[in-house]
Amino acid sequence: MPLKRRVKKARNSKISARAREIWASGRKEMICLHESGAGLICDPELAAELGLPELIMLPDMRALADELTKKS
Repeated sequence: MPLKRRVKKARNSKISARAREIWASGRKEMICLHESGAGLICDPELAAELGLPELIMLPDMRALADELTKKS
């Protein structure tokens, strides 16, 4: 009998140059992070550019914030 593996639910988001510009502006609150690394996107413009839902909890927001902070 085959083993069943739990697949982590993940959203694949493409971080565009425009999304990095919005993030770098830093003039307003864009995401809310919790200690666990989960969080939500508060900025509608950033959410639209990333193709992610606004004001919906995502389990791996810390990783996304780290990716946005990286220089490409």
